[in-house]
Amino acid sequence: GNSPFFSSDTRMNGAGNTVFRCTRKGTQPSNGIWSGAPDDPKVAALTGTLAPDVNLNYRDISKNTLSQTNRIAFYSSLNSSADKALFAGPPDNLKKVFRYGEPCQGIPGANDGGGATDGLTRDYFNDDTLAYAMRISGTGINYLNDSAWWAGPSATPQLIVQAGAALPAGLGGGNIESVSFCDINANGSLLILSRKQG
Repeated sequence: GNSPFFSSDTRMNGAGNTVFRCTRKGTQPSNGIWSGAPDDPKVAALTGTLAPDVNLNYRDISKNTLSQTNRIAFYSSLNSSADKALFAGPPDNLKKVFRYGEPCQGIPGANDGGGATDGLTRDYFNDDTLAYAMRISGTGINYLNDSAWWAGPSATPQLIVQAGAALPAGLGGGNIESVSFCDINANGSLLILSRKQG
């Protein structure tokens, strides 16, 4: 590979399996994700090959992660840097979770993705549960409510909170401004880091 040839998104789970992103020097397609046992990782996705559910090729791959049950998740751009999607599942049976411009789960009139560089803040698996935060756009969306957070099975993630929602009174009231980080632990408990409006 090139230098640096391994990504900072290399992960290993409790079962001893790994996922990593690598660039292959002098070989096309050059960028991809491998996953499996450390002594025999298998290709999960390569740029220039067909991505599931979109009938387009992976263009650029980033932000990979790994669950305790050996499922992976990662971003990929498709037609352009503004056309991105999140894919998740077993390495040999990946599915699209969302694609920019498509209707987003739980917010009528809104679409996934708020612009060419706006996307997933974090994506972490707890077994088969995926959590992510993202900018959104569309009808009724403005700077006060243009980000949201989802969690759940990768096939059916549910809206957890949207910017503009009221904070609990115990946190001093007010409203959430944006979701800048999220995580999920082994017990399925969720954490959101957010700014407060005003």
